[in-house]
Amino acid sequence: MVFAIELDAPKTSYLAGDVVKGDVVLDSAEDEAVGKVVIMFFGRAKTKIYVRERDRSKHYNSDCTLFSYAKGLYIGKYTLKRGRYSWPFEFKFPMQTIPSGENSKFDSAGGSWPIPHIPHPLPPTFTKSITGYMSSADCTVEYKLEAKLTRPPEAPFTKKFSSMEGTLDLIYLTQRQDESPNPLLRVTEESFAVRTISLLPERKHGLQSIKGILRSTFNSSELPSANFTVELTCPMQVYPGGPFPITLALKGMQTSEGVTVNPAVAIKELMITVISILPCRGVGGGTVKQAKFSVDTVLVDTFGEINVEIPQPNDKRAEAGIASREVDLKQLGKLPFSSRKIECDFQTYNMTLVHQLEVKAKLLCADKVCKLKVRTPLKFLPPAYRRIAISMPSATEPNSSQATPANMANQAVDPEIGDLPAYEAPPPGYDPGDSNEVPEKAISSSSGAK
Repeated sequence: MVFAIELDAPKTSYLAGDVVKGDVVLDSAEDEAVGKVVIMFFGRAKTKIYVRERDRSKHYNSDCTLFSYAKGLYIGKYTLKRGRYSWPFEFKFPMQTIPSGENSKFDSAGGSWPIPHIPHPLPPTFTKSITGYMSSADCTVEYKLEAKLTRPPEAPFTKKFSSMEGTLDLIYLTQRQDESPNPLLRVTEESFAVRTISLLPERKHGLQSIKGILRSTFNSSELPSANFTVELTCPMQVYPGGPFPITLALKGMQTSEGVTVNPAVAIKELMITVISILPCRGVGGGTVKQAKFSVDTVLVDTFGEINVEIPQPNDKRAEAGIASREVDLKQLGKLPFSSRKIECDFQTYNMTLVHQLEVKAKLLCADKVCKLKVRTPLKFLPPAYRRIAISMPSATEPNSSQATPANMANQAVDPEIGDLPAYEAPPPGYDPGDSNEVPEKAISSSSGAK
């Protein structure tokens, strides 16, 4: 016996307002007593938090309903003869959450979380297992179709207490408003002061007297100096796989008397990291527990020393406070720059995902090391996806009888593809292969006993 969910024209991912349509199918080689067939469509956010406290572990869980629909497809008390039966259904992804009373456990918890009885935008499909100090958490946002077959009271004893279930996971993506959003550049200035005898040209040629060296060693105020400012430009918002402007420039250089040539400023080491911060909460023993975790994604790493000189501004430009030509920091890493794997920001009743950008660099000026470290908020907008068709082998349909027969004729191409713009990134785990065909049915797994 097979009990499953089959989708018409399945998509790799769904957006708000998209229709989910298909059939619940029963295929059996023998007669079956069927009392009721129901299908549910729901979204939920789940957390499991494990905390080590005073030599013992405590668990805090939460299961928040984002929305939930149910439809009865069949009610009867007769035995259906062997064969194939299908019951059609149709749902639509809501534009926002539909508050549920079971989320009221967070009503008095406080904090900057969504209010349980007020709708908010649906979060994207999300799965993360993360470990911190003395704690860990499993966080999941999932969207599912779940069909259930129950037996009638008059069913034979061997089948009376059995049921069948079929489930199908759907990937939901949030959608940004603009195709090419403005990165909203943030400029951060960091100033450095260098005092060293190496700034003098005589030192460069080995002409500085030993007496002068000893005097300046014990009296640092007599050392020649150079004061310079670097200008870091980075985005305030990006989207996975989209433009990510991040540059470093030299903005002016002032030197003490006797320094005839502005010293070079070079980047010797560089690391650029996106820090994903995941606060989550759960309930245990009537207590709401909140935990915060973070994951680092390194975008640029020089893996050791490099030598990239930051261009000097000329005198007129420096006096005007205009920075020199920028160095594109994305080009300095040993590995290709990519932000495609970073999840977008979202917030729901029991978990939140936000990001920060951290830039750490070692600068060298006149043999003196200057350390740059900047951390700023960075918003990851939702990825915009083209609906990409996937190929699946077509299944041979068994003979069907009674109810509504399923139509298994293949549909060549998803009709929505031509109406949508082509964006940069396919959905996670997508492998385009060599085919553009779309199957008419996506088949769920089934479980249970006859």
